[in-house]
Amino acid sequence: MQTQTPQEPQETWVRVLKKGIVTLPKAMREKAGIKEGDVAKATLIGNMIVIEPRAVVYEGRVFTDEDIARWKEEDKLPPELEQEAKEVMEEAFPDLP
Repeated sequence: MQTQTPQEPQETWVRVLKKGIVTLPKAMREKAGIKEGDVAKATLIGNMIVIEPRAVVYEGRVFTDEDIARWKEEDKLPPELEQEAKEVMEEAFPDLP
């Protein structure tokens, strides 16, 4: 969701139920892009509560086992460098198993 420029406030009265539950009007939820199950941020500013939809959605990337295997193979050191790196590590960190 993109941040929108400030506009004329849209206001309505809502009833606060047990445990502070408030139903946001459907038109406001739709305009703000808030759907059932979404996470929203509540901010207290003076005596005002501002509810904002979560702006950042994790967009992960899925990699195949073949991708990972290829990267592991590409990252391998040549045997002579692997032995040298092992010796340097043992010298620098003698307490590591």
